[in-house]
Amino acid sequence: MHWAPPELQAIEPAPADGLYVVFVAGLVLATTLAVGFLPAMFAARGNLAAHVQQQSRGASGPRGGRRLRAGLVVAEVALAVLLTTGAMLLMRSFQALLAVDPGFQAAQVLTFQLNAPDRFTTAAERLEFYRTLFERLETLPGVRHAGGTTRIPLGSPNVSTRIEAEGAPPRAGPWPEVEFRRAMHDYFAAMGIPILRGRGFTAADASGPPVAVVNETLAVQLFGESDPLGRRVRMQPAAGPWMAIVGVVRNVHHEGLDAPPRPELYVDYASNPPVAPFIVLRTAVPPAHLAEPVRREIRALDPSAAPYDLRSMDEIQANSIADRRFTITLLGGFALAALLLAAAGVYGVAALVTAERTAEIGLRMALGARPRSVVGLIVRQSCALALLGALAGAGAGAIAAPLIGSQLFGVHSHDPLTFAVVPLLLVAVAGLASLGPAVRAARLDPLLALRRD
Repeated sequence: MHWAPPELQAIEPAPADGLYVVFVAGLVLATTLAVGFLPAMFAARGNLAAHVQQQSRGASGPRGGRRLRAGLVVAEVALAVLLTTGAMLLMRSFQALLAVDPGFQAAQVLTFQLNAPDRFTTAAERLEFYRTLFERLETLPGVRHAGGTTRIPLGSPNVSTRIEAEGAPPRAGPWPEVEFRRAMHDYFAAMGIPILRGRGFTAADASGPPVAVVNETLAVQLFGESDPLGRRVRMQPAAGPWMAIVGVVRNVHHEGLDAPPRPELYVDYASNPPVAPFIVLRTAVPPAHLAEPVRREIRALDPSAAPYDLRSMDEIQANSIADRRFTITLLGGFALAALLLAAAGVYGVAALVTAERTAEIGLRMALGARPRSVVGLIVRQSCALALLGALAGAGAGAIAAPLIGSQLFGVHSHDPLTFAVVPLLLVAVAGLASLGPAVRAARLDPLLALRRD
């Protein structure tokens, strides 16, 4: 169940006993018969010959039954339009989400967390441990770049702080709030985050003046169109040390693909090495192939250290939108079921109408009506009912669409294309469903049809 959200994947599936299976199967069967094939049941109820004779003598037949059948078809089509509209809106939203550039390259990236051994109590000891770790990881076959961070995109909560820009005019309100994270070793290359201007962090930064890297959004927010390189910032309200900006990196969607990138400040990890960072490896082989070599290398470095939560960035990115994929799958299944039930209802009504009007059809053909006109008559009547249902369903969809507005991205809840295509689709399905009975009616022998009366 990897297409489901992680919360549902963690749930142990309940054992399905025989009574449960029988109950579900019976419920599905009853719903199908009651909603989808109820119109067709009228064809098998009562004396069909009497209906045909009534029709041939000019009687209108039981109007209540006809209205009920027509109403059921209209309701089925309306429900199918409503559900299909919601499914299509979510599908278009999901496609727009997949087209978003996350700001990093997720392919061929392995991530895991690692707690620094407890015996390393000082920053200098942790720094030396991580430096040795990255050197050893980069020697593994298949590893291209190694780095780390305190907050991984799409996979961990953000930490924010406020920063002050040197030389900026006094502000009436608070300084801007930014997302704060530490970058370790060759993090930007490992995560595939492009450096747009300047550089990333180097080993020399550990012994030099404090430096920082900002993303595009923060650079524009603080300095507008001016060159941010060389400008200095510091964190507030603690009034930390001034840090010179040495690089600008691309915006990264940390909170979610549907959330706009926030201003971000990266600092070198050497000043305060984290205790439990995320380690990031860019690989030349499938990330899963490196899981065991990584474990062995870390055990060789320190037997008390053990990596955990090993995942590829592709998996993390997929999990970040798993709830949307699950919703689309669920609603899409209901929409498909409703569409099939609507088609079954149209087919049943068309078959019943054809049976009731056998004598009339035979008379029309005896008087020169072509088979094409007979087919057109039955298909038009079915499409007319479907059109009523489609209009009703589109109206209901327009009212209900704002309810899923929070689940949409890159598409309006009243998207014109969706509200035009779905009703036409259901009318076309109804036309196709009625073709079978219509063609059979057109193949009737006029003399045999009249003789049945």
